[in-house]
Amino acid sequence: MPYIRRQKSAELELTLDGSSSIITFGRADELVDIHVPLPEVSRQHCYISLVAASWFLTDGDQLGTNSANGTFLNGRKIDGPEPLEDGDYIGIGKEIFVFQLTDTKTQLSIKDKISVLRDKLSNFDDGIATLGVLDDENQTIGYCNGSAARVFSYERNELEGVSLAVVLPDDISSKHKDMMQGMIADSFTKEMSAGKAVLAVAKTGETLYLTVTRSAIMVPKVGRVYVGQLTPATESTETDRKLNYIAAVLTANRKSFNRILFGLIALVTTQLPVVLELIADFIQAINGNE
Repeated sequence: MPYIRRQKSAELELTLDGSSSIITFGRADELVDIHVPLPEVSRQHCYISLVAASWFLTDGDQLGTNSANGTFLNGRKIDGPEPLEDGDYIGIGKEIFVFQLTDTKTQLSIKDKISVLRDKLSNFDDGIATLGVLDDENQTIGYCNGSAARVFSYERNELEGVSLAVVLPDDISSKHKDMMQGMIADSFTKEMSAGKAVLAVAKTGETLYLTVTRSAIMVPKVGRVYVGQLTPATESTETDRKLNYIAAVLTANRKSFNRILFGLIALVTTQLPVVLELIADFIQAINGNE
């Protein structure tokens, strides 16, 4: 007997007991079975239907009118009816629902999540260095291919199951989770940044300069996973390396940087007459020396 839960709260929304063959989602409470009160959600946004003993997810209403912003299945926007499997994630605006075949809130262990991710991300195994980080309190590394392990001078099994903090400088590690969540798109699947230079730390203690392309995906039974593809940054001068460090720290401490920037703007604005007078004196001094 299938069940629908909200992903954030694990609250049971509906039991699909066979009494109805269609379950609707949308913003119009009086018209749907599961109310999703978000402005980006259509009045009748999508529905689940029972067809020949299988459940399918379809965008839009039953008359064939698509929703304004689309419906997502495990992070992929659907075009037509899609079959549902145990643990699938249904994305409607910013809300995520979980389709389950059993009434359980039991979470997979980290070991089991690593096993799932090794299977789901196996196409990255022999390619560019790739890390998959779980969206949990510890930012656990759930996937690490061989190339990524070599970049950090670890064995693969030394990184899988431990916190991402082990390969990040302390001042960046403490802010990393907030930074990643702030980059998530409404549809929960999006390339979040491409070609960003970041700092990392190898097992040897060596500081690494890496270019990272990040994305966020939803993996059935696991949840949101941040995927980062890593390449060594181009060899740079000492000045460039310092600028990379400053940029990485400022990115990780974006709120503090914004406060400093606005403070400087306010200071310049209030002292504008003084600044203009200094500029005028400077121009006069130059003219006097010609």
